[in-house]
Amino acid sequence: MRKAIFKAFTGVAALLLTANAHAQSNDRMKNDQCDPCYDQGHAIKPCQMMAAYNAPARIDVRCSWDIYAAGTFIYWYASQEDMAMAISDNSAAALPIVNGKVIYPDFGYEPGFKALLGINMSHDDWDGFVEYTWLHFTRRTSTTSPAGGILLPTRAHPNNVTSATAASSRWKLSLDTVNAALARSYYVGTHLTFRTHFGARLALIDQRYRLHYTPVENPTTQTTERNKSDSWALGPRAGLDSNWILGLGFRVFGNVAADLLYSRYKVTTTETDATDPNITLIDIKEKIRVLRPHAEYQMGLGWGTYFDNNNWHVDIAASYDFHVFWNQNVFRTFFDDVSQGVSATNNGDLFLHGLTATVRFDF
Repeated sequence: MRKAIFKAFTGVAALLLTANAHAQSNDRMKNDQCDPCYDQGHAIKPCQMMAAYNAPARIDVRCSWDIYAAGTFIYWYASQEDMAMAISDNSAAALPIVNGKVIYPDFGYEPGFKALLGINMSHDDWDGFVEYTWLHFTRRTSTTSPAGGILLPTRAHPNNVTSATAASSRWKLSLDTVNAALARSYYVGTHLTFRTHFGARLALIDQRYRLHYTPVENPTTQTTERNKSDSWALGPRAGLDSNWILGLGFRVFGNVAADLLYSRYKVTTTETDATDPNITLIDIKEKIRVLRPHAEYQMGLGWGTYFDNNNWHVDIAASYDFHVFWNQNVFRTFFDDVSQGVSATNNGDLFLHGLTATVRFDF
């Protein structure tokens, strides 16, 4: 079903972008006769602005196909709340905890990419675009108990494993998003342009979090806990991009966007016996349907120019991006050894931030 939704969403988005392609041809001759007396999208003079009208500021090349495309390399740091593996305890007893240290997965920067395709429309200088983001990675972490101490598992069932000599984890994240929107760029000053956009976002976020604990009582065995979360989310997205034009083609930009997604999760939690790894003590499946917000912010520096008598335009940009996916951690945790079913989903946030480098062509 997730694949069908993904294909349907991208198909509708592509249809919207190409619906005006044939209508554009008749408008190009008119546009060629009404070319502005400045390089659209770059700095202008006050006398070139019309009062009470936000003059269009999108990149507009001559004799064009009215299409633009961009490729982006991303190098983002990924982390998630409520992912602690264990507590390192310098004491060999469960209590008191002496110089306790919480052990987390080894979060870090991971590479990915974006691809964007857009089209300029004749209606009031709007444009539409579809953007795809891909970020897939696996992070592995391992630790052992300190000399004379133990590890206190934070995720194993307390009635199964109370202390361990070693722990390891593997966190796998697969994030695919598709944004489709209509937008309009316009001048709000001679050296300042805004671009408002509104559309929809589809997000497919799958996670795997597997942990191994070596119990103190039985160091020849290993307890394994597997957490699995598959989700798809769909909802409206809106944002505002700003360009502060410095001159000579350079600009500083800051962009913000947010969306509210109807999200469906399939969550699985399993755990093996500390004395016999062939026995499964916990095997739980659940479905979660909720609304999840997401916000993003981007700030950076760009440079662009027209060339070949304004028939082409190239733009290069580098930025640092910030993303927050609220309550994305839905792995279930047990925390009572008497009432053994007492548990809760963590609801920790997923954070992404890092370098983004983009090359865009208008033709």
